[in-house]
Amino acid sequence: MIILDYNIYNKHVKSSKGKDLLVSIRYLFEKDYTKNGKTYWKCTKYNTDKCLGRAHTKDNAVVHHKDEHNHIPNAAEIGAKKLIQKVKETATSQIEATPHQVISQIPSSSQAICAALPSVPAMKKIVPRIRRRETASLSNPLTLAELILIEPYTHTLNNDPFILYDSSVGNDNWILLFSTDENLKILASEQCHWFIDGTFKSSPHLFTQLLTIHAIKFNAVLPLVFALLPNKTKDSYDRVARELLNLNKNLQPATIMTDFEPALFGAFSDVFTNTKIRGYADFTLNIKQLMALAFIPVRDVDNTFYELMSQGFFVKHEELLRPLTDYFEDTWIVEGWNKAFSSLLAVTHPTIRRLIDTLKKEQGLTEIKINQLMVGQESPAKKKKYREVATRIENIVTTYNDCDKKEYLIGITHNLEMQK
Repeated sequence: MIILDYNIYNKHVKSSKGKDLLVSIRYLFEKDYTKNGKTYWKCTKYNTDKCLGRAHTKDNAVVHHKDEHNHIPNAAEIGAKKLIQKVKETATSQIEATPHQVISQIPSSSQAICAALPSVPAMKKIVPRIRRRETASLSNPLTLAELILIEPYTHTLNNDPFILYDSSVGNDNWILLFSTDENLKILASEQCHWFIDGTFKSSPHLFTQLLTIHAIKFNAVLPLVFALLPNKTKDSYDRVARELLNLNKNLQPATIMTDFEPALFGAFSDVFTNTKIRGYADFTLNIKQLMALAFIPVRDVDNTFYELMSQGFFVKHEELLRPLTDYFEDTWIVEGWNKAFSSLLAVTHPTIRRLIDTLKKEQGLTEIKINQLMVGQESPAKKKKYREVATRIENIVTTYNDCDKKEYLIGITHNLEMQK
């Protein structure tokens, strides 16, 4: 509401159609046109009563006021407009409040102003209407310039700040970083291991990807950071890494595991210089060597390993490792989270509103898990099929001394494949 009172302005009032009104202590003005940086206002009675009242503003200052109204002022109407504006502001700032709770916050006023107000049922209908209008652009904005993030989308379900970094509103290289101070404390814990992954299907159309950072804590893997990125450039990854460090100076992961993407590798290596960063490809290569060997007695590991190497294990018989590779990829902790999160979204390329709502729910679940693990509650038990596979592997291990080593390893491999 703009208050025209001896050239003193406060704020705008909105009309019932959402347009700005200029309000003096006695009259209402609606925008006529803008020219050369100056806004021209006409009395709201111009169309009906041909009222010639005028006002000109520039840079929020009145530069001209033509007080030639042909009707008496209506202070009660203006007072009612101000109260309705208060209702609209409360409706958007207190998103969890019911319409009745919003209306009950209207301050007591004169009898004349109360008489000028809409009925209580009509005012209650204003609350959901203004909320729909305010969130319309958030539901499915066509451009970044249309994207406006307001509460409750900026806070967690516990009302903690959730958007910890917002690069610049409307910028084509806009980056949004979702996390909490408590999440960052976990990431900063001693000997913390990070897992970074990007997903494209879960990203809204205005962004290229949703980058996630998980970490191991209390023997559980927790999603702790979500970043919406405009592209896959080293500059964007660098901004994420440096902003994380700005948010918590104690961040120094022991290791970072991620896809072998040069831009991502380079960015996080530059920022976390003492951290060992490895790609999934490197890790799966080691897994190919080690997973089956883990069930060989220690005294025979070296000999068995060199036997495999001499048979061209990595070069000539790469397909023999496919079950282990598939097993690792299909049960990879971050990939598993991506699948579960996609299922929770229920759509590919969701609206920004739907994505943030789902991220908030995920953050709420993470907070519950952290609290449960802190008081000693164990992680969920393994599924029945995994318990059965473990039992079969134990049975194979007991036959080690009585069977061919090649058959032994194949038996282990087949059981690992069954876990897919």
